[in-house]
Amino acid sequence: MKNMRFLVLILSAFCFAFCSIFLVCYYASGLRAQEEMIGLIQAIEENAEETPVCTSSENPEERTVLPQYEELYQQNTDLIGWVSIEGTSLNYPVMFTPRDGEYYLHRNFNKEYEYRGLPFLDKNCDIERPSTNLLIYGHNMKNNTMFSSLLKYKDKDYYEEHPVICFDTIYEKGEYEIFGVILSRVYKKSDRDFKFYQFIEGKTKEEFNEYVSNIRELALYETGIRPEFGDRLLTLITCSYHTENGRLAVVARRIDRNLAKNGDN
Repeated sequence: MKNMRFLVLILSAFCFAFCSIFLVCYYASGLRAQEEMIGLIQAIEENAEETPVCTSSENPEERTVLPQYEELYQQNTDLIGWVSIEGTSLNYPVMFTPRDGEYYLHRNFNKEYEYRGLPFLDKNCDIERPSTNLLIYGHNMKNNTMFSSLLKYKDKDYYEEHPVICFDTIYEKGEYEIFGVILSRVYKKSDRDFKFYQFIEGKTKEEFNEYVSNIRELALYETGIRPEFGDRLLTLITCSYHTENGRLAVVARRIDRNLAKNGDN
């Protein structure tokens, strides 16, 4: 009996030591990731210049990287843009690796292992054409980093306080107004349900309108914004635990500043 108690005591001490080491490593990794992100943000702020929205050429060969992203792009050419929402903790680079779509699922900007990873663009999207809908994925972390703050969009009041997503590609600046927040899931291939994450190209008006109609039907609340065929869309996606393989998606349409200016005249 004494031997059994001693064994239990040893095992308990081992488990406690293991958990303690794990927690120390986890928080140390988090601090390193936070410091790295601060460095990346400082780099773009130091190189930022006054540039108008939509500065890129229609010809991809004539495009140049915006000054604020040039230094980071030289460090890692997988950088495809930057996503942020004013007044929130969401402020991150967006990576793109079409040959290995989830490469940055658990890697940092230096391509080292980091559980939190970095937001990344769906491998089937294209910013050169660009795609009708740009899908960006990010982890839902318990420490309110990465895309965890998107869960707050379940509350309409939060949406009204933060209705615009800023997403710059490395070539041009862009802003998107949110028109739908949905709770969904990743379905099996055989399921006939609406798979919001499969809509990337809206080649016809019918395809586009059907997608928008499905999003608005699933939306947690009405925003009053109705995208039209020809609009460019942006979808931010993160995990949600309301169901198995659950996902929360925030869907937005690009704000055309040129049209807005013309409308003011």
